[in-house]
Amino acid sequence: MNTSLINRSLGTVPASVLARSTNSQLLSSLQAAPDVHFDSRPSNLSSGSGVNKDDRGRRLHGAPRGAEEEEQGTAHRAGVNCLAGDGLDGRFLLSGGADATIHLWDLEANETSSSEITYRPVASMTKYLSPFPYHSLPSLLSSNPLTTRSSPKSHTYAITHLSFYPFDTDSFLSSSYDRTLKLTSLVHLPSSSPTRPLHPTTTFDLESPIATHAISPIASHLLVACATQGPYVRLVDLRSGVVGRGLVPPRRGAVPEGGISSVAWSPRDEHILVSGGTDGVLRIWDVRRSDAQIGVLDMEDSTACLGDDSISFPSSPSSTIRNPHSGIAHHGLINGLAFLPSDSSSSSTLISSALDTRLRIWDLSTGRNTLVNFGPSIRNPRPATSNPVVLPAEISLSGGRGSEREGGIFFHPNDKDILICAAGSGSIIRKLRPSPSHRATSHTSSTHPQRVRNPSARVNALAFRGGGHVALYAGYADGRIRAWMPRRREDEWLDGDGDGEDDEDNDGGGVGVGGEKDGGKDGEKRKRKREVMDEMYRSLMGRGLDMKS
Repeated sequence: MNTSLINRSLGTVPASVLARSTNSQLLSSLQAAPDVHFDSRPSNLSSGSGVNKDDRGRRLHGAPRGAEEEEQGTAHRAGVNCLAGDGLDGRFLLSGGADATIHLWDLEANETSSSEITYRPVASMTKYLSPFPYHSLPSLLSSNPLTTRSSPKSHTYAITHLSFYPFDTDSFLSSSYDRTLKLTSLVHLPSSSPTRPLHPTTTFDLESPIATHAISPIASHLLVACATQGPYVRLVDLRSGVVGRGLVPPRRGAVPEGGISSVAWSPRDEHILVSGGTDGVLRIWDVRRSDAQIGVLDMEDSTACLGDDSISFPSSPSSTIRNPHSGIAHHGLINGLAFLPSDSSSSSTLISSALDTRLRIWDLSTGRNTLVNFGPSIRNPRPATSNPVVLPAEISLSGGRGSEREGGIFFHPNDKDILICAAGSGSIIRKLRPSPSHRATSHTSSTHPQRVRNPSARVNALAFRGGGHVALYAGYADGRIRAWMPRRREDEWLDGDGDGEDDEDNDGGGVGVGGEKDGGKDGEKRKRKREVMDEMYRSLMGRGLDMKS
C-alpha cells in the first residue's frame, strides 16, 4: 500500500489504478461481521422492558408468543425476501420481508461506534390490519408500535422486490404478491418518532401477482417492467401513471407455458429488455416496436447461426441470430438476471440463473451462449426471484487470471452460502459462509419448547453497498440481515496474526469462507514465536520496548 501511495504521489500510477488496487484488497478480505446487527423492534422491546405488554398485538401479526424474547437482531419476522442498496451514496438499505413489511436502514447511523453496531429502521411500512369488524382491535392496534406505522395503502402480502429510483434516493419502488406496484417517496417523512412511517404515494394495480420488477438505470422513458404470472411482461409508465400493454410473444413462436419470473433492462440500450419465464425461455424485447420480441436465447446455440430466419440486434447491427423465436435457455424456472458492466460499446453480457442449478453467461451482441461452466457446486432451490449481484466496474479482484478480470465478478446466493464468481472463466473465487459464532443460534422457548430456529438459514437476497464502500449484505430466511465487511487490523491481532496476510481460502474454513483462521495450534505457535522475538529484542536493546507498539 505504501508503495502504491508513493507511486501515486509521483504521478507514475493513475488514481484509478490505486483505487482499483485498494478496492481489490478490501474485497478479497471480506469476512462475516458478527458485531453488526439489524433489529426492527423498538428499543424498549429489544432491551427487555415492556416485552409482554403488547403480546396480544404481536400475535395479530402472526408471531408466536415469546418469539421476540427469543430472537435478537431480527430484521423481519417471517424472513427477508429482498434487499436494495442505495447505489449513489451507499447510505441507505431497503429490506422487504415475507411479513409484508418494508424497512429503511441508515448505514451511516452508527458507523462511529467501536463496539457492536445495532441498526434500527429509520422508516418502516407494515402490513395494514383493518380494525373492522372486530371492536376490540382499535385499542390493541393503538398500543402496538408495530401496527401504528401501517396504512390502508400498505402492502398486504409478501414483498417480492425493491428498487431505489435510479437517479436519486428520494423514492423507491416495491412489488408484492398482492398484485400491486407501489411508489413511495422519502422526501416528506414525519420526524415525530424514531421510526417514521412510510406511506405509498402511488399504487398501480396489475391484477396479477408480481414476481419482480425492473427499472432502467439509464433510460429517460421511466418505464417499469413487471414480471407477472401471466405469459407477458407488463409495462408501467411512471410519468403518465398508466399501466400499459403487455409485451406478448409472437404467435409464430412457441406458446408460453407459464408466467414471467424475472426481468432486467440493458445498461447500454434503454429500449432493450430481457425477461425470463417459468418455462426456461429467455426473451429479448425492444419496447419501441409493435412486434416487441426480437429474439429468444438458446443454450444449444454457441455460434448464433441456427435456423433460417435471422434478425439484427440493435446493439450490433452487423451481428445476427438465427431462428430467433424458439429456443430454451434453462431446464427450469429462471429466477435471476443481471447484466455485467462492460467497457466496450459493442458488447453486452448477461448472467442468468435458474432452478436447473446452472449459471449461464450470454453475449447479447450475437445472442450466443458463451458455454462458461461454473461446476457442480451451484445450488438454486428457491423459485422466488434471487438476482446475482454484479460488482461495479471500478471494483475487481487484482492478481487473478486475465479471463477473470475481463469477464467481471459477481456474487451468487448459493442456498446457504454466497459465491464470488468470475464470469470470464467460470471459477469460484471464494465461498462466503457465516462462521459458527455468526450463525443464528438455536433458541428454545419456555412456552414452545420444540421451536428451534435453523442455525444456517437460506440466503434469499443480496445487496452490495455502493458509493465508494465495500460491504455486502445478505438477507436470510430466518429474518436476519447479516453483513460482510473487509477484515480489519484489530481482527488480525485478535486472531494472533499481525502480518496482515490472509490464509488461502478453502471449503471448510479460513478467511475466504467465514472469517476464521484454520485451527488453534497455528495461532498459539505464532503467539509464542512473537513473545520469544519480543523478549530477544528487549534483551538486545536493553530497554523495555514492545515490538507491538
